[in-house]
Amino acid sequence: MTFIPRPAPLYTFLALCQRESLPKDVLDCGAGGTNPPLGLFCEAGYRAVGVEIDPLRAQQARDTARQRGYDLEIHTADMRCLPFDSQSFSYVYSYNSVFHLSKADIGIAVNEMRRVLRPGGLCYVNLLLIEDCGFGEGTQLEKGEYLQPEGHGRVLHSYFEDKEGDAYFAGTQILIKEKRLRWQLHTDGQVYRLAFMDYMTRIS
Repeated sequence: MTFIPRPAPLYTFLALCQRESLPKDVLDCGAGGTNPPLGLFCEAGYRAVGVEIDPLRAQQARDTARQRGYDLEIHTADMRCLPFDSQSFSYVYSYNSVFHLSKADIGIAVNEMRRVLRPGGLCYVNLLLIEDCGFGEGTQLEKGEYLQPEGHGRVLHSYFEDKEGDAYFAGTQILIKEKRLRWQLHTDGQVYRLAFMDYMTRIS
């Protein structure tokens, strides 16, 4: 069965990676769940490695990979302390994951991603924007940080102004910075406004 991942921006990131001459290995920070997008890179011939802090979601990704015949290497680990040597990967990304950290911890996680990248490697991270419909909901912890109901518990969401996230990528070459606004119909019949900022950068 052909695996078609949902996050369209990862196709853009893959296209950028395909133009490079670096070794074909990629790290996904936040790689868990039943629909691991690492399968996209596996299909393209990459060594596909992921980290996921939640043991259950990490196992779900392993199970899905096995069922679909994907050779994915999923570690139960924290993206704020990656269990890899410096300059271990050519490409690294975190899709819809890093904004579940505090803004201070996002800085730590992005620095870890930069640490494990080879010189010239590419990084992709997306952040939530204050225009998202979830902004202001739940219990505020710090500016732009809200603990919000999700599933059977509460999950941290950090929201950013348009230029606020630029500081995380100081000293890198920004290849793409794209603001995405999307109106999505959910199963409850409500239409939700989603707002993201995508950063695709090159590490010098």
